[in-house]
Formats: sequence, structure tokens, C-alpha cells
Amino acid sequence: SAARAGYAEIVHSVLCSEYVLSQNDSVLRTAIGVYCKQQRWDLLYEVVVSADICDTVPSFLFDAAIRLACATGRQREAFEILGRATRSGVCLDLEVYHCALQSCGSLAMATLGGMIIKEMLASPLVLDNRTVVLTTRLYGAAGDPAAAIHYARLFSERFDFCLGVEAYTALVDACVENDAGDEALELFEASLQGGVQPHILEAVVVGCFRLGYLEDAVGVIHCALDVDQGCGIPSTLLKDLVFLLYRRGLGVEVATPLLDRVVGMQVAVLEPVC
Repeated sequence: SAARAGYAEIVHSVLCSEYVLSQNDSVLRTAIGVYCKQQRWDLLYEVVVSADICDTVPSFLFDAAIRLACATGRQREAFEILGRATRSGVCLDLEVYHCALQSCGSLAMATLGGMIIKEMLASPLVLDNRTVVLTTRLYGAAGDPAAAIHYARLFSERFDFCLGVEAYTALVDACVENDAGDEALELFEASLQGGVQPHILEAVVVGCFRLGYLEDAVGVIHCALDVDQGCGIPSTLLKDLVFLLYRRGLGVEVATPLLDRVVGMQVAVLEPVC
């Protein structure tokens, strides 16, 4: 009844005994629910610290504490609890690490995020494309796209998976945001091993717009057509590119041959979905 009334301190006084903490998971879950609902980080952290005296500590305690720490802007405390879980022999789900990593990425905390990445690599967890996306956003926000590319390659090679569309798009965006246009173009070429992906194509061309690489944008579209004649090109993307080329005085020399090829090959020009 105390939990239903939301009296965190009363719940806490009942919970904080070695017997209840170590023997009654349902009471602990109820208490954690109250702490999280009321964002009582102080009480939840006290439970985490007191859990050191228990023989076994349930993983959901660390999980909840890390999520609440991230939600309340306590990224360093979240990392500390990750360490406590490791020392206690508790293997947390990958999603918990992702939560901590995403929290660091939103604040461009590259040093702390890098420490979390090292914890993941030292664990038995199998990293995936979501890990690549969050790592890329972290280092993109921190102005270090080279680190993002390094970890993307490391993760995909060590854990034997191919980078997906979202991962490549995040990498391209990180490069464009940090004026690393050449790296963005290299990533596009690498992505073509899995065929032409419209989202990646659009991200690269838009990135070329932003960086002023108009002729490179044309080259990207030609390259995509070389790989897959049936790939579609968004109509707004094509219109914007042609307009910018003509404005720069490249209409006859560059834009017209591109349009001729698109028309000649009967390339699908995709209209935006409303």
C-alpha cells in the first residue's frame, strides 16, 4: 500500500534490510518502480551500494539504476554502476549499455562514452548495428568522425556483421557535419557492396550539397546507376541538384548529361511520400 501511495521513503525503510534485498525480488521490483516513478536517484543508489553485502545481486537492480542515472543526467554515476555490475559478476543486457552510450552521445561526452565502449568490448556481449549507430552519433557530436569510422569497422569485423543502412547513414551524417566530405564519399562506395540503398544515396548527395561538392554529388548518382540501373532517385533530390548545377554554370556541361542518362535509362524518379 505504501508503494501505491508513492511514499518512497516508507518503501525504502521497509526495503533496506539485508534479508529483504537478497531474498525478495518482488519487493525489490516494487520499490524500484516507486524510485523510478518519483526519480528518487538518491534512494535507488543507496540500494545499489547496500547490495554489495548480498551474495547475489539481481541484474534488474543495476539495469534500473543505470537507466534512472541516464534519465536524470548522471552519466558518470551510470558508468560507475556498470563497473559495480561487472565486479559483481552480473552480465547486463546490451540494451543497458546502449542506454548509457546514447546518454553520453546526447551530451557529446566522448571520453566517458569511450570508456563505456571499452566495457562493452571487454564483456561477452555481441555488439551490433545499433551499437555502431550510437557510437557514431557520440563521436559525430564530439567532432571526431574518424573515431566513429574506426569503431564501425572494428565492431563489424570482430562480431561478423555487415553495416546496415542506418549505420551507414549515421556515419555519412557524422562526416558531413564535421566537413569530412571525402570520408563520406568513401563510405558511400563501401556501402555499394550491399547494393544501392536509397537512404544512403540521399544522405550522401544531401551531404555534398551542404559541403558544396556538386560535381561529386553528380558522380555519386552516376556511380549508383552504374551499380543498379533500377535504383530510384528522389525527385526533389534531382531537381535541387540540377538547379544548383545551373546556378553554378554547370548546367550544359554536367546537369544535362545527367538528365539525359536518367531519361535514357528510364530511371525511376521517386516522388516524396506525403
